[in-house]
Amino acid sequence: MTGAGRRIPAERGGGPRVRRLSALCALLSAALGWPAMATEAAAQSHTLPGILEADDRVSIEPDHWPWTAIGRVNRTSGGFCTGTLVGPQHVLTAAHCLFDPRTRRWRPPGSIHFVAGYARGRFAGHAVASGFRIANDYLPGAVEAAANLAHDWAIIELTSPLGIDPIPLRAPQPAADAVDGTAEIVQAGYSQDRAHILSVHAGCSITDADGRVGLLFHSCDATRGDSGSPLLLRQDGAVELVALHVAVAEGAGGSRGVAIPAARFAEDVSR
Repeated sequence: MTGAGRRIPAERGGGPRVRRLSALCALLSAALGWPAMATEAAAQSHTLPGILEADDRVSIEPDHWPWTAIGRVNRTSGGFCTGTLVGPQHVLTAAHCLFDPRTRRWRPPGSIHFVAGYARGRFAGHAVASGFRIANDYLPGAVEAAANLAHDWAIIELTSPLGIDPIPLRAPQPAADAVDGTAEIVQAGYSQDRAHILSVHAGCSITDADGRVGLLFHSCDATRGDSGSPLLLRQDGAVELVALHVAVAEGAGGSRGVAIPAARFAEDVSR
């Protein structure tokens, strides 16, 4: 589904009454035969979920593009995710980052702050959300169908432009040149264990695609806090966003990242 986002403006933050996000683990596994998603127990283990074998993340100073276009999506009630500037006043992130599981409602847009190029208190730009667009078929805090994860994207509308060049999208679904492993994929986000500096895993890859629901799987190290982070295709000197990291799948064979291809939200980004 593309071009089917619903808008949540600043004057209302309502949402449906739904079950908590922990319900998705068993339902996804049973419906698609996927490995179960990372659970609270895994999150409390000594190994961070989403760090695949050796930790290949490198901390960098986000003082030049494209890193200045990536930032923290901060919530005034606490916690954060990662977001990417994809338009003058538009930030791409994961929809679940904007839902409050305690109240079971969408967070008020005014409580969402995007801090671009953040590093240890310094930043390249900051603006508050005036609203956000979310896929019509996304069910916050619950899973009614395994395909729900493929709709876990949101576009935050900022109150003012930041004067930072956005990162363009590459929309083919899936990005064939990325899936075949011939192009360099870079994941960049604000991991919870490195909350005040951007972490980058360069040279990882998109390993597989599930065409039934429209998801990609990747080998990039991404853990808590990296939800909403971009997978970037770096090729011939150009940088494009090819997918949005939203979850970690864990199973007997190990972990892998789960991402939404850019084609699923490209039309909404261009509005």
